[in-house]
Amino acid sequence: MKAKKYLAIGLAVLLMAGGVFVYESQAAKTGALGSGRFHGLIAQRIAEKLGLNEDQIAQIKKVRNEEKAYVLGRLSDLHKARVEMRGVIQQSSGKVDEKAVRAAHAKVAAVESDLAVERAKVYAKISPILTPEQLDKVKEFQNRKDENVDWFLKNIGSHPALND
Repeated sequence: MKAKKYLAIGLAVLLMAGGVFVYESQAAKTGALGSGRFHGLIAQRIAEKLGLNEDQIAQIKKVRNEEKAYVLGRLSDLHKARVEMRGVIQQSSGKVDEKAVRAAHAKVAAVESDLAVERAKVYAKISPILTPEQLDKVKEFQNRKDENVDWFLKNIGSHPALND
């Protein structure tokens, strides 16, 4: 269950980052960001795989610009909360302080909850921009990623190099 939640968060971040990368790749082509050699490669691939047209890219950029500051702020908060939780976990020398770990995780969960709501808002704004065929491709991509996680969870630890 947690793996799917993290995968969903990762996909939302990827979609948001995709908008950023699409913008950077277009700006790089015009020389606005220097050579642009590596700018927007991921977004470019996403745009190509989905077959986004220039109008769709422009609309996605607009959504990205509207949400970018909030998402980056919450991602920063998430990182800080995870660092704090890791510190709580690692400071327990021999004895686990369950209450402290749960409190630290509650901070992580609160930020993840904020990001989930934001992901839903962004999806609600971006999904009407995409054609039904493009939405099917997104769902297909998500299903493949879920299958990969399921396979990994099923086969974790079964690699010959990990077995004695």
